[in-house]
Amino acid sequence: MRLMIALMLWLSPLPPGAQPRFPAPLDLCAMVDADLVKRLVPGGGSRLEGRHCVWTKPGSELGVRWINDDGEPWDYTSAQAHEEYRRSLARNLRPDTSPRSLWVNGDLRDLLGGRARVVRGVGDEGHLLDHVAAGTERVELVKVVFRVGNLLVEVEHFGPAPGARRLRQGAVAVARRMADALVRASPADPAAAPVAPGTYAEPPIACAVLSPAQVRQLVEPSAYARTGNSATCSWEEPNESSDRRQLRLEFWAPRRGPAGDGVAQAKEMFAGWRDDDTRALDLADEALAFREGTPQVPGPPVVVFRKANLLGYVRAGDEAKAERAARWIVEALS
Repeated sequence: MRLMIALMLWLSPLPPGAQPRFPAPLDLCAMVDADLVKRLVPGGGSRLEGRHCVWTKPGSELGVRWINDDGEPWDYTSAQAHEEYRRSLARNLRPDTSPRSLWVNGDLRDLLGGRARVVRGVGDEGHLLDHVAAGTERVELVKVVFRVGNLLVEVEHFGPAPGARRLRQGAVAVARRMADALVRASPADPAAAPVAPGTYAEPPIACAVLSPAQVRQLVEPSAYARTGNSATCSWEEPNESSDRRQLRLEFWAPRRGPAGDGVAQAKEMFAGWRDDDTRALDLADEALAFREGTPQVPGPPVVVFRKANLLGYVRAGDEAKAERAARWIVEALS
């Protein structure tokens, strides 16, 4: 029964847009405000390749590029690009714990990424990420990632320290003007169907719903987070098999289906988890605790809950941690 419910959830995604908002290649470099580039990188040379553009001079650099993971941006729908944006945000909400070597301004630099911050008014959605030099507090590189329709764009601005505020302002200004130019180049996507009050338009970003302090109480310090899509997240030990995951979160927010509205469909799906081996919990609208596997070979403890049309699945190393994590998540969603 639980396998059948999982398949129902997997096979009932939100419908993607039928036609990409930008269905044909366009020149990314032409969308960048030339006067703004001159102010940010005065006297800089340029490498303009249509989909990856860089303006540079010693000690300063500005770059823009497409960042769709697979295929060409024109092959995406807006719904697919939105999900990829959420995966990018999920990764960037977790600060780097070790430096990464990046080629910046013709030099290989060891930089640490900070925690992403959402930026309002840049395309359909956007966020900013600082990168600091390893061993210092100095911000040397700022990235802005934003989405307009089916296009995902990254803006990078590098410069000398001190200058964090200037770098952020420059990167956001370039991203905002590019996004505005893209909006003028193509009409907006049709408005999404309205969401009923008290329900969820989409699942939360699983890797971000628990605070770092809460995660430290649930998993070993060496565990790291992995995500296949923004509504799932697993904390695993390096080189361990998937059945040794210390914590796994998964969310669904059905909005359509044979059961009717999203809440009714969520209730029907949740009922598939209920059987003689489950234990009811006083949590959200309804919640259950059980062990996966069979009575002869019990698996890890799980807590599932429903809050309006949102379904949450929490699997942890022991029963107390699974319930604690579920309660923290419901509190964060309230």
